[in-house]
Amino acid sequence: MSHGSKQAHVRGAPDRYHDWTGISQHSNSTQTERAVASLYALSGSYDLVGGNRVRRGPFYRPVNGLGALSPSQLSKALGADKRPIGPPAMGWVTARYMYLAVTEAKPYPIRVLVAFGTNLPLSQADSALAEEALKRLEFYAHCDLFETPAARFADIFLPVNTPWEHEGIRFGFEISDEAASLVQLRQRVVEPRGESRADNDIVFDLACRLGIKDEFFGGNLEAGWNYMLEPLGLSLADLRASRGIKCEIDS
Repeated sequence: MSHGSKQAHVRGAPDRYHDWTGISQHSNSTQTERAVASLYALSGSYDLVGGNRVRRGPFYRPVNGLGALSPSQLSKALGADKRPIGPPAMGWVTARYMYLAVTEAKPYPIRVLVAFGTNLPLSQADSALAEEALKRLEFYAHCDLFETPAARFADIFLPVNTPWEHEGIRFGFEISDEAASLVQLRQRVVEPRGESRADNDIVFDLACRLGIKDEFFGGNLEAGWNYMLEPLGLSLADLRASRGIKCEIDS
């Protein structure tokens, strides 16, 4: 990684910053990530063409529900006491704190896990602790395309289908500024094989069986998508009638 000024990088080729499993599985992954990110920022490569651009996509209505949580409830996120300005503050739970909640009941026990394509022993640090936590769960349901090392610990394995077997909405593409403004419905190409189902269908049906379908648009996925599209003046019917709709994005 070079250490030139921002002006030099504009004339030449900016650095790109990408990492995942290789760095993130190391025992010192946090500090390594910080070092890489710091060098990338100090080289003046942030948000330059040819580097890691920061593009703003269409402003749809999110449905993650994080804003509905009270501060006291959000403070219960695993790891919030150790890293109050880290991932727990944004509603994220890191793997290590989840493992400790299962194996040591700290700060409270986790007994049940429903995972969607999360192969914890290979995608996160400390594979041994991951396997121990998965073994100790009272109930573990794994949803995936195929059997993985994590799935082998599951009490129930639910087959999900591929993107070509169910619909999905995409808000913005990272390829270019113009592509970032697109909203597109990915339509089903082929019928689902076997008994496989879409992740969304499993989640919505589970919500209905748990008695919380009102929080999931009455158990209607299309109603949820229309809720997200409403601020853009679009509907699912509009997307089905087009190959992609360009939205105006304020700078």
